[in-house]
Amino acid sequence: MLGIALSVGDVQAQGILGKLKNAADKVTKTIDKGKNAASGEETSSSGAQTLSEKDFPKPKGQKSNLYELMRSVNRSDLVSTINSKFANFKKTPTTKVVTLDGLNYTKLGFYYDNRAIVATAKNGTYCFDEQGNVMKHWSKNENPMRRILIGNSYIKFSSNRLIDMSNASGDAVIYDQNFNVVKKIPNVASASDYEDGVAIIVTKTVHSNTSAVSNYNHYVDINGNFVFSELTAPIDASRMTLNTHHIRPMHDGLAAFCVPMGGYKVSPWGFRDSKGKAVILAQYNEVQDFSNGLAAVCTDGKWGFIDTKGNMVIPQRYSVEPSKFDDCGMALVVNREGKYMFIDKTGNVVSKEYKRITPFCNGKALCVMDNGTPDYEHDDYTVMLDSLFNLVSIISEGILVYPNKTTCMQFYGKSALTTDNEKISRFVDGDERMGSLFIHDGHFYLHVDGCGYCLLSDTGDVMIAGLAGPFINGIAPVYDSGLHPKNLGYVNTKGEWIVKFELSEF
Repeated sequence: MLGIALSVGDVQAQGILGKLKNAADKVTKTIDKGKNAASGEETSSSGAQTLSEKDFPKPKGQKSNLYELMRSVNRSDLVSTINSKFANFKKTPTTKVVTLDGLNYTKLGFYYDNRAIVATAKNGTYCFDEQGNVMKHWSKNENPMRRILIGNSYIKFSSNRLIDMSNASGDAVIYDQNFNVVKKIPNVASASDYEDGVAIIVTKTVHSNTSAVSNYNHYVDINGNFVFSELTAPIDASRMTLNTHHIRPMHDGLAAFCVPMGGYKVSPWGFRDSKGKAVILAQYNEVQDFSNGLAAVCTDGKWGFIDTKGNMVIPQRYSVEPSKFDDCGMALVVNREGKYMFIDKTGNVVSKEYKRITPFCNGKALCVMDNGTPDYEHDDYTVMLDSLFNLVSIISEGILVYPNKTTCMQFYGKSALTTDNEKISRFVDGDERMGSLFIHDGHFYLHVDGCGYCLLSDTGDVMIAGLAGPFINGIAPVYDSGLHPKNLGYVNTKGEWIVKFELSEF
């Protein structure tokens, strides 16, 4: 886990304890009612309680602090309690304070390669290093010409390079980490960030005699040289930006690529090696990245798994996109009845059917314990399980894991945050949507409207809150809501400010 140490006792709000005492006693009596103490509990060798049918629907075990927080009277109580306990960030002697003429509409990028890009409404755009020093400042009129979203930067450092298109000439300028110009590439219509030493650009050539426009999809290396000639392809002008945000990372020695097609044709996907050779030809409608030697691929709406040589080792029979194979060697699939189950690398089912369960993250999964009623939102329990399906802790009374009924990609799909974030699911309190769960870098994050992102421990406890996104390289963005946020900047895993933005006095 990240280096944060908070005890369960520290995170239970005193004001809530009094309100919850009677309810908690009632739940405990209900759980114990009818149980024969002499019957014993089945346990694993590690001492964790093993789930059995007698545990449904009333589990008995350790409750996370989120369990108590979720029992708050309403959203306001939940937000205020989480913020007061877990969003108290501290200045240190090394904190860099940056004053701005306005705090609203500030857009914070994540820290990649120890650099973060921050766009402000009135003071232009900054690049900060991991100590909070300003490495470059663009004026308001020369902001980098690619999108920067809060908690998500489509312009970022990667492979010690950044591609800037803010100049008026149409050049793509490649910078190193110290903002020395590596190369300028003319006539670039759009560009991706670097991924594993290569980026994708779309060049545009206007033919003077006909005014026709030719566009080409190119790969460039960190020196700005065109590479991967086998993957260079013309691209229809109406689809000029296709593929520029689809550069994919290397996994198991291969990276997914697509061949851009004109008009409304589906662009086929395949896999290449680090030298740009198409090892698995582009033939699939959709593909996932490789994970533990296998990748899910889709043709005509059916998903299966291939190995790194392109062999179809698990037939394309799944109508719902499965999860990746996790470190436990299992992938989550969904049958036509909407039941969730795990398969191994041979495609054999290795678990019981579940009403709702997430893929495993760092050896843990969230599971809804079915009480046998058709009501999706009441009376069930959300629990955390280990890789042997043993009970670790009780997360919530009522449903916490609440995915789309037709796909488990809400469990394990690419989210809008970053390419390494895995969106897990929505959760609800009664009929009110409260937030989302995410996986990033082997950790669960809870997003609650009004409190931002909360880092969860591997037992489901809230550890730190008030974030605008997950920790990347030990640093996370912070952005309160409102026109003049109180908390705006970057913090480390100890909750200490690295960079703090404040409104100027005049």
